Amino acid sequence: TESVVTQWHGDGAGVRSLLDGQERRIDADALVLATTNVAQAELAHALRATVGELHLIGDASAARLAVHAIYEARALARRL
Repeated sequence: TESVVTQWHGDGAGVRSLLDGQERRIDADALVLATTNVAQAELAHALRATVGELHLIGDASAARLAVHAIYEARALARRL
């Protein structure tokens, strides 16, 4: 945690601490990333001026779990 992967070699990673800037190498067989989700609404914002009716759901609205997007899609379909 509080680190950023700067390189991947296939047998390890270069890692830099965000706290003190120190770089080190970690031997590893695989790389797994845990990242922050961010809403992706750029397309919706671009279409608003040209589309008569636009509904923003799922990760376009807010980054969440898929179950929330499925719920929103079903609720919207019922309203339409």
